[in-house]
Amino acid sequence: MKIPTLLFLLFFFLSSCSINIPPQGLGPDAEIVSQALNLQLTQIESKLSQKLKLPIPEFSVSNIKIKSTTPTYLADLATYHLKGSYNLKLKQARKIVIQKNNFFDLFVQRQTEGKTWRLLQNDGKQWSSYLIERTKKS
Repeated sequence: MKIPTLLFLLFFFLSSCSINIPPQGLGPDAEIVSQALNLQLTQIESKLSQKLKLPIPEFSVSNIKIKSTTPTYLADLATYHLKGSYNLKLKQARKIVIQKNNFFDLFVQRQTEGKTWRLLQNDGKQWSSYLIERTKKS
């Protein structure tokens, strides 16, 4: 075999072993990120409120900034690992607490048909999946 043929075969085998990643363009839009963050915070606030035997506080999220998006495949579905920050406003009884630049770390997964998204959470042993509901537009 000639050197160019060997190089071609080497390149072919190496490129066929490359990792397949979903395109960034199919990643979640701002609404999905906001809804996923709200879903995750609702779950956290619910668990906290149960443990403290307090009512679940009202909260609102604003100023969401995505710092990084890492696409991958999980269970053969496009999954995006998002990291960033947000501001949180908590309303408790007679008190309002505002927290700025809270860190978030989310995994969101696009479903097969491409119409719905799920929030993924890993407890160290297994992944759990929760449907992300889009806000209704009137």
